[in-house]
Amino acid sequence: FMNAKSKSPVLFPLSLILLVGFTALEINLAYATPIVRLKPTVVQINSFSNFKRIDIPGATGGFEVAQINDSGQVAGKYNDANGYHIFLYNTQDETFTTENFLADKPSVIATNDSGQLLGSAYNTLPHIVMPYYFVYSDGTKIDIRGPDDSTSLLATYAKDINNLGQVAGIYYNGSQNRGYIYDISAAKYTSFDPPSHLASPERQLILSGVTGINDGGQVIGTLKSASDQFSGFIYNNGVFDVFKVNNQPTFPTSINNNGRVAGVYGRFVRDGLSASGLFVYEGDTLTVIKPRVKLAGRINSTEHRINDNGQMIGHTSHPSTGALQSYLYSNGIFAILSIPDATSTDVTDINNRGEVAGTYTDASGVHGFIATPIIATPVSGNLGGTQSPLNR
Repeated sequence: FMNAKSKSPVLFPLSLILLVGFTALEINLAYATPIVRLKPTVVQINSFSNFKRIDIPGATGGFEVAQINDSGQVAGKYNDANGYHIFLYNTQDETFTTENFLADKPSVIATNDSGQLLGSAYNTLPHIVMPYYFVYSDGTKIDIRGPDDSTSLLATYAKDINNLGQVAGIYYNGSQNRGYIYDISAAKYTSFDPPSHLASPERQLILSGVTGINDGGQVIGTLKSASDQFSGFIYNNGVFDVFKVNNQPTFPTSINNNGRVAGVYGRFVRDGLSASGLFVYEGDTLTVIKPRVKLAGRINSTEHRINDNGQMIGHTSHPSTGALQSYLYSNGIFAILSIPDATSTDVTDINNRGEVAGTYTDASGVHGFIATPIIATPVSGNLGGTQSPLNR
């Protein structure tokens, strides 16, 4: 067959068909897709409608609101005198459903509209740092163990869950990383691999290379080449769509149910992404988003979400102080979010109703919240790091 080296780069995007065994894989390389560059107006938001504060009686630390679904349920974690817990909070009747992990320290990764929680946990005993992954559904904890050729429970990583009860992630089978989709109701794993040669040099899934799945079963993630070059991908029923922002490392972080991918790009450093920006990839077009003012810190490389209306949230962190600055991008407006009288505001998710959820710190402690931002107050100049690290 003809590989990418036999085509001139000016002919990208390029479609290839590779035969692997009896499986046909279609690869779309989109390294020269049209790039639209946006410099949105920046506003400061400190007004919210339908603001609801969330507190858990008896919580002693580790409190975090991580996710909100379209049913208005909020998921997160906390610890108290009895151990470590995850929770699902129903805003309609103000009830909490919790699961106790005793000595294991859990985190919530994602939730769907049915209230199924995807999470991870690790044992707090010394020298045991490898996480394991699970789904908490209707009072039952289901371990995500990986397909039959996975080397162990600790070699399987889960990253997202959709409304059909499908979990996407990666695992190690003793020789390579493989992607998978796990159907909870059928208790069935379906594995997938990137083609052995998309271009030269060879690209393979990196360890954290699967980051999301939508209700259509489209999976997103990152491919890493032998020369440490990172590209984004969308995988759907045997088809890999591979894309990159110019020649920058590209990290997809979220995909909505319309197939629109959000993510970040730029040089990766310990505290985030340096000289970086946000992007949206849809169809064959990459839109690069860079605000008109300088942000207080580096864009976080993982906590960046997009809803079905194209609204995106995320945050920056200052490399030396740890100060957080949360943001919302909506209809050409880049909004800095700040809860009034808070010293830190950490927005972690947005649902299709435009409600944001997260955690903030004020003089009385750490609280969760749900709210709908009200856009106002244009900002000019640089945005200083006025917030402090969250005290969790």
